[in-house]
Amino acid sequence: TPYMWMPGVSGPVYHNNTKIGDLNMSNGQVLDSLSIGAMLNGLVHYGRWGIMGNATYAKLRPSGTSSYQQGVNVDTDTTFWLGIYTVAGTYTAYADDSVYLDVLAGARFLNLNVKTALKGTVAATGYSADTTVYTQYNTTNPVAGVQGRIRMGESQFFVPFYLDVGGASQNSTFNSQQILGIGYTYKNIDTLLVYNNVYYKMNKDNFSARLDMGGPAIATTFRF
Repeated sequence: TPYMWMPGVSGPVYHNNTKIGDLNMSNGQVLDSLSIGAMLNGLVHYGRWGIMGNATYAKLRPSGTSSYQQGVNVDTDTTFWLGIYTVAGTYTAYADDSVYLDVLAGARFLNLNVKTALKGTVAATGYSADTTVYTQYNTTNPVAGVQGRIRMGESQFFVPFYLDVGGASQNSTFNSQQILGIGYTYKNIDTLLVYNNVYYKMNKDNFSARLDMGGPAIATTFRF
C-alpha cells in the first residue's frame, strides 16, 4: 500500500527547559516545506496469522520558525528529519462478509532530528546569531491495537480503521496512531481516503517535545 499523507504538524520543542522551537504547520505549509518524503504500508497473511509494517519518512524545512530565549522571540532556520516505522504481528480475530478484524502487537520506532540555527543574538543566554543547536531523538515503544474494515451493506464501499497505543519507555511516555476513512474495492485493488493521526509525547535528558501530526491520506492497496 503506497500512500500519500498530508498532515498538519504541531508541537513545541524544548532544550535545557527552554523552548527552542514551536512548530505549527498547516497541511499546505507541510507540503511547501517538504524536501523529500516516502510512505509505504504492507501486510502479509498466512491463515489467521500475519505481519504488518508501516514506514513514514520526511525531511521538512519550514519557513518562519522561531525560538523563545529569555522572553525574546528570535527568528530561526529549522530543519526536521522525521522517520516513523511500525512492525507488528497480527491475528485475525473475526472475519465474515461484512466485518474483518485483526488484533496486533509489535513496536514503533521514531527517529527525530532537529537542527535549529538562530538568526539573532540574546546576550542573557549566550546564544548568538551563529549558534546552531542539534537535537537527536530516538525511541522504540511497544504498541498494541486493532485494524480492519467494515463493509457498507452489499456495496463495494467499506470503512477502514486502525488504532494502536504505546509508550511505557524511558523516552516516550505515550504514543498513538489512529486511522479512519472510506474505501472502495475492485478485484485485487483497493482505493482509500482516510484521516491519519500520529501523536507522541517525548522526553530524553534535556530534550522534550510533543508531536501531533494529523491529516488526510490517499492510498492504493494491491492484493496478491
